[in-house]
This record gives sequence, C-alpha cells and structure tokens, in this order.
Amino acid sequence: MDVSQYLDIFLDESREHLQSLNNNMLELEQNSENMDTINEIFRSAHTLKGMAGTMVCRLLRMTWRTYSPRCVTGTSRSTLI
Repeated sequence: MDVSQYLDIFLDESREHLQSLNNNMLELEQNSENMDTINEIFRSAHTLKGMAGTMVCRLLRMTWRTYSPRCVTGTSRSTLI
C-alpha cells in the first residue's frame, strides 16, 4: 500500500481543520457561550485525531511489512553464524 497517496490528502485536510479550529477559537473569545462554535471545535479536533490515527496505523503497517522480513532474516542469519 502506497501511503504517499494519502499523505497529501491528510495534509490538506489537516490544514483545513487547523484553520477551522483557529477561526472557531477566535470566535469563542468573542462569544464564549456559543454552543455551535464549541461543537465545531470538538468536531474538528476529533476529526484531526482520527485522521492522524489512521495515518499512523498506515505508516506502522508499511514499516512492519518493510522491516519484519529483515528481522526474520537477521535472526536466521545470526543463528547460523
């Protein structure tokens, strides 16, 4: 699986959510009881957390697939020497 195809999407969407968080925080300073703004802040933060988790899982899977055969090979080779 090529993670790089998802990285650009992840970065673009992360920027959008960070901008939304920033705008909504500024709005919240003006009107601290606006529940719509508060809900939007939590929604953006939750989405960012989920997207980041997904990217980390994809990267870890890719890393595991890359290094696990080397680990097995390394173990086998070291036991033969």
